[in-house]
Amino acid sequence: MQNTIQKIKPAFDWGGFSFKSFASLEKNLHIFLQRWFLNSFEIVLQPLMYFLAFGFGLEKWVSDIEGLSYHAYVFLGIIAATAMSTALYESSQSIYERYLVGRTYLVLKTCPIDFREVLFGEWLWSIFRSVLACSILLLIGSSIDVVSPLDFLPILLSCIWLSIIFSSFGLYIAARVKSFSKSFQYSALFSVPMLLFSGVFFPISELPRLVEKVISVLPLSLAINWVRTDEFTEQLVPSLLYVFIYLFISLAVFNWSAAKIAEMLEAKSEEKVK
Repeated sequence: MQNTIQKIKPAFDWGGFSFKSFASLEKNLHIFLQRWFLNSFEIVLQPLMYFLAFGFGLEKWVSDIEGLSYHAYVFLGIIAATAMSTALYESSQSIYERYLVGRTYLVLKTCPIDFREVLFGEWLWSIFRSVLACSILLLIGSSIDVVSPLDFLPILLSCIWLSIIFSSFGLYIAARVKSFSKSFQYSALFSVPMLLFSGVFFPISELPRLVEKVISVLPLSLAINWVRTDEFTEQLVPSLLYVFIYLFISLAVFNWSAAKIAEMLEAKSEEKVK
């Protein structure tokens, strides 16, 4: 009975929360800055290609939507989708490749830092990289008069919220899959349907009623609606409710996933030592 009680953990253990976690964030930022041009090109080029292909390519056949020109409508949706995809892929594939496939965990075993602290830093980095990509897109959008600088703050807050959610689910994917190829497949399983049906390129009201109801409460769909309209302030109570519900779920998912991956790394490092 005593052993059973000892195994029970609180919902939020936060074993990785410490200032040591920022060493992992700093390491990733240093690597990013060494290749800043290629990395910036990578996180911005694909969203801009979507924008050019859909925003300007289809605008002549599409009238204004919700008071926005079609290219502005698409651009705002792409910013939110970029927050989702960047955070999801960075936290799932990069963490799996660096720690569960590579031998980084053997080096970390000799350092005065816990695996949980490292994973917390990686989680922070995926959020930072996602918000950085959105910030660059906002500056580009402002330069071509698609986004007003006055809208930067609410858009960035929505992107931070999305980044927290999908960084946590990316970590969950890394904790569950058994190979790098599967981490890519499951990441696509999360992101592609939401990219296509959450209102990035067309209003979700065009979908069947039942599908619309389901999609309207997904985080990407909510965030896209908030960055395009004033619905967040107009429906403040339900909007805040969604914000806190998804934050609670994502933090619980992060806590479980980080603990799971830390256990896996600890076991792998002990096997290598033996």
